[in-house]
Amino acid sequence: MISVIIPTRNRLGPLQRCLRSLRRQELKDLEVVLVNDAGASPRSVVDGWKGELVINLIELQEQRGVSAARNIGIEAAQGNHVAFLDDDDIFLPHHLSSAEKALSEMEGPTLVYGNALVSEHWLEALPRDTQGMPHKGHPFDPRFLMVANPLHTGSIVATNFSDLSTRFDEELDHCEDWEMWLALCSAFHGRFLGLGEVTSVYHQVGSFDGTVTLAYQQTPTAFTLARARVYEKWPTDDPLVLVYRDWLRTFDLRLDSLIGEGQPLPRHAFDQALAAMKPAFANALPPSEDWLDDIFIAATTPTR
Repeated sequence: MISVIIPTRNRLGPLQRCLRSLRRQELKDLEVVLVNDAGASPRSVVDGWKGELVINLIELQEQRGVSAARNIGIEAAQGNHVAFLDDDDIFLPHHLSSAEKALSEMEGPTLVYGNALVSEHWLEALPRDTQGMPHKGHPFDPRFLMVANPLHTGSIVATNFSDLSTRFDEELDHCEDWEMWLALCSAFHGRFLGLGEVTSVYHQVGSFDGTVTLAYQQTPTAFTLARARVYEKWPTDDPLVLVYRDWLRTFDLRLDSLIGEGQPLPRHAFDQALAAMKPAFANALPPSEDWLDDIFIAATTPTR
């Protein structure tokens, strides 16, 4: 069985879509561990799925944050595998079955992940044409994971690790997923496997106050601060990793500068940065300042 851990807070509409995507899963042997982080009770939504989904609703009396909510979900998970899903994202129907098949063929604790389609519009199925839409998910490289997070939370399915001390860092509300993958990579001895197909949708809808949208309304952004904490927590002497970390710090500074000046931001800036970095890093090539110009200049150039 797979336990799907969902933290939620005051998002009843998106949560309904999220749960509908679980009802549509090809794999039926699943439980939902829904942790309400002291928001409006989702009981009415949960009751609507009686007889169709097994949902363990945990209602927190005080807000603890997304990391604590996920940790509480890990403690409650009964499945031999755990999956993570945010309440505003969805799994495609084959997500859990593809992950379960891959995990059954592996020896030892393992994490598998699909690719995630990044969408600026609410979706409940894979569009016929995805050209031009960003994807999250790259061939796994433990060295690159020390630079940046190429994996989407909702793309992950892993061996249940509740017997380990590994948990989400509750002092992080951003990049907490990345820090967890670093910890699991260490605990699982690098057994991470990409499925090589799109299995989930990661929503970044501009009109919706999601985590990314809210983080980009202040400077330095919450991602700038969290990335600095992760680098401090996971030091390295790998020269290639260090030079790419410096490049990403410059990326953060330029993004923060645009926000401070009230300038428009590049669309999917971090995904553009990943797309530039990953192939060059794989070939041990140094990062280029030109990548930054390609990402940022177009965003601030007036259109005629």
